[in-house]
Amino acid sequence: MTIKAVVLRYLLTYVGLLLLLGQLLSMLGVGANEGVFIGLLAGAGLWPCLAFGRRNGRYFDRGEKTTVISAFLLIDLLFQILFGNILLPGMAPLVEVLLAFAMVAVLHAVVLTLIVQWAGRMLASKGLA
Repeated sequence: MTIKAVVLRYLLTYVGLLLLLGQLLSMLGVGANEGVFIGLLAGAGLWPCLAFGRRNGRYFDRGEKTTVISAFLLIDLLFQILFGNILLPGMAPLVEVLLAFAMVAVLHAVVLTLIVQWAGRMLASKGLA
């Protein structure tokens, strides 16, 4: 499995679950919840990383980890902009919107980094990495 395949698998999983979960929560009358979306982010990131380790019999090297985390974060932030209504005018003052976006970016970067590291530890404990 290539790094491109890992990123594509993350993209498809993340977007699919984001749309499905967003629709489900909307139907249930539940508002957007960062906790739920962090879980979605974690699951969508963990699965392709584990698949990479199992298929290749090794885990990412340092450069691959950086590439994977950066690509995952870029995809996440693009969808935060698209579906998070960040670009809607009149929502809030621009400074507040940018601060909120920066906080989300940092939080999601930390979560994605931890998930990629955790996947490597899980594989290593099974002798696959």
